[in-house]
Order: sequence, then C-alpha cells, then structure tokens
Amino acid sequence: MRVFAVLLLIILLTTGACKQDHNAHIQPSKRPTPVVYVTNYPLYYFTNRIAGQTIDLHFPAYKHPDPSNYTPPTDTITTMQQADAIIINGAGFEPWLIDADLAEHLIANTSQNIIDKLLGNGTIFTHSHDNQTEHAHTETASILWLDLDMANQQALAITNTLKALLPKAATQFEANYNNLSKELMHLHQAFKSTTQNNQKPVIFTHPIYQYFQRAYKLKGANLHWEPTDSLTPAKLTELKRLNTKIQTDIIIWETTPNPQSVTTLQQLGFRNTTINPCTATPTQGDFLSVMQRNLNSLQGALNQDQ
Repeated sequence: MRVFAVLLLIILLTTGACKQDHNAHIQPSKRPTPVVYVTNYPLYYFTNRIAGQTIDLHFPAYKHPDPSNYTPPTDTITTMQQADAIIINGAGFEPWLIDADLAEHLIANTSQNIIDKLLGNGTIFTHSHDNQTEHAHTETASILWLDLDMANQQALAITNTLKALLPKAATQFEANYNNLSKELMHLHQAFKSTTQNNQKPVIFTHPIYQYFQRAYKLKGANLHWEPTDSLTPAKLTELKRLNTKIQTDIIIWETTPNPQSVTTLQQLGFRNTTINPCTATPTQGDFLSVMQRNLNSLQGALNQDQ
C-alpha cells in the first residue's frame, strides 16, 4: 500500500518522469441526467458552457477562495463516489486524490492529452522506491489555463468526456465547444498580439504564471508575495535585489494588493498590474470576462512603454 501511495503521489505532483497517469474510459451514464463533479472554476465554467442543463454539475469548492488548497470533506467524497464522472485539472492540482477513495474509472483528467506540454513549478522533492537510492522530481505547475490554447485543450477533453457520458447529446456538446473554442482562441491571439513586440521583463509576485509566460513570451522573475502582505523592509530589499538583475517597473499580482503596497510601490517607480489566475469563482463576471480584464491590464502596462 505504501509503494502504491508513493507512486500515486509522483503521478499527481510531477510531469510524469517515472510514470504517466491515464484516463480510464468514461462509461455512458445510466441516468437521464449524468452527475458530474469538477475541481476548479475554469473546469466548472468550461463544463457548464459545453453541457448546459444536460448534466447535474457540482463544484464542491465553488465558494472556496483557493480551490488548489481545497480538500473535499469525507461526506463530499462519499457523494463523489456516486458520480458518473469527476473532471480534474491534473498536473498536481488535486493532491488530495492520493487519499480519496474514488474509483479510477470516474476520473477524467483534462491535462492527460497535453502532458508533453506540462512544466515544472520549480519545487523539487525526493523519494525512493523500496530500498533504491533516492531521486528527485520537480512538481508540476498546474495553472494551465492561463495559456488559453491549453485552456482550449482542456475544454476539448471535457467535451469528449461529456460525449462518452451522454452520447445522444454529442452534437450539442460539439456545437457548444466550438463556440467556446472560438472565444478562447480569440483571446489567445489577442494576448499574443499584445506581447509579440514586447522586450520588457516583468516581476511576478507569485510563481504561478509558468504557462502564461511561455505562451505569451513574457520574460520575468518571481517573488513569493501575497496581495495581502505588508511590504516589510525585508521584502523591499528582496525586490530591489531582484530588480537589479532584470530592471523593470512592472509588477504583476494575482489580485489587487492592499492600498498601502500600491502607494509604496508607486513611490518607488513601479506599476502594479493584475493578472487574475481565476482559479476560484470570480466575484464579478465569468472566466472569459476575467481573462478580458487580464488582457486589458497587460495592454495598459505594456503600452505605456510604446
């Protein structure tokens, strides 16, 4: 059992250096309205757009401020066991799965078909198999959907899962996916156009933007700050040391930082910009409107230098 747990942990947290996870075949539902669970807001939005009222959709972390830190309680796991499908992000987003008593055939991993595009997040852990020498793995970065092309691939994986669950609605699912795909790819191209001539690096306050950086060719460096943090002298020294290397005046936050931080950074000559990862349910709008606001914010920051 211990060996199995270690192997599963590697699958969940790494890019598949030792072993890749595989989606089991999703069976057609015996219910007229299949029961489907999702694990983060982007998956909820995509699934809802594609399936509409044809399924009974559940997002247990709907009100949680950060679904990546959410662990379903025992009673939720019990209800999930009765689902027709559990649509997950994969790429290490759901480490609680290692301890969850959920049948493999229920799990639909939206990152399985793009596993070759996954990136590490810089965190390294070591382990050994039985009495073998310890070796290291890099944890996988999990905020895939900030690369909107990868978001589109996740939406396609959801579509295929739904078609397997409810074959009679396949044509509807494909049409809804095509409409969603057009919107995602329109924004994807808009981000690419915004950054195609940009040479200026940026500072990310949290190391979650790996796919965003790669997709839109943004050079930058990472801090490990929270928007609610106070900017202590130690943090400002850290910022100064980092900026000596990359020389920029653009700082990107997950959400709007506290007003005192904004003022302090402005006095130091920095511009505060928000790129919301949209992991949790937005307080305003939906996934696409949040991505549009992200685009507007990035355009505003980069255009000041043109």
